[in-house]
Amino acid sequence: ALAQRAYAGEAVFMENFALDTDRNGDVERAYFTFCYSPVRDESGQVAGFLNTVFETTETVRNEQVWRERADAFEQKIMEQTADHERIWELSSDIMMLVREDLQIYAINACGRELLGWDDSFIGRPVLGLCHVDDRPGIEAVHQQLRAGQTVQGFKCRYRHRDGHYRWFNWSIVPSTGIYTAIGHDITLDQERAAALVQAEELLRQSQKMDAVGQLTAGMAHDFNNLLTGVNGS
Repeated sequence: ALAQRAYAGEAVFMENFALDTDRNGDVERAYFTFCYSPVRDESGQVAGFLNTVFETTETVRNEQVWRERADAFEQKIMEQTADHERIWELSSDIMMLVREDLQIYAINACGRELLGWDDSFIGRPVLGLCHVDDRPGIEAVHQQLRAGQTVQGFKCRYRHRDGHYRWFNWSIVPSTGIYTAIGHDITLDQERAAALVQAEELLRQSQKMDAVGQLTAGMAHDFNNLLTGVNGS
């Protein structure tokens, strides 16, 4: 068919045509590209054709290797993406994506549950959801992130939908245009620590009152002794 087209005056080729060849006593699959170019006589009529053949086996095999590697890489990316999605949805910690302007871009299921928000949480400003006393710290952390620094162990409070606040310990990693934040709920720890501080303060106050009571009792005893001496005289 190619020869007929060449005789008809058309330059044609067949690329990477597979042929089983006998090489060193073994049958080997090889690949060739065939080119057919018409040859014209002095009158311009096609008198024949030039058939050029060159082997492309190495090129085809290299392409196959690269295609297999690309497929394997794509499969690996898909598996990693699936793993990341599972971690995102099944994590017991809050996971958030925050834009550079501190607008919330995404939040996982744990975050929605702990804070009581639905998808309306998306797009809200971080500073509008944190405790007012924690905003200076968040702004300082923002400067670190903008400088490309990873932040570890930053503690702040976020407002639940019902109005109460929960404490979180954050690890935040900056990347181009987005911050990845993972927050561990430490509300119970903070409440226990606050209760311990309060108990210690009450103990100190109690000890002060005991000391005052003992001092008062001692002064009263001395005063009574003094009165007894005066009356006896």
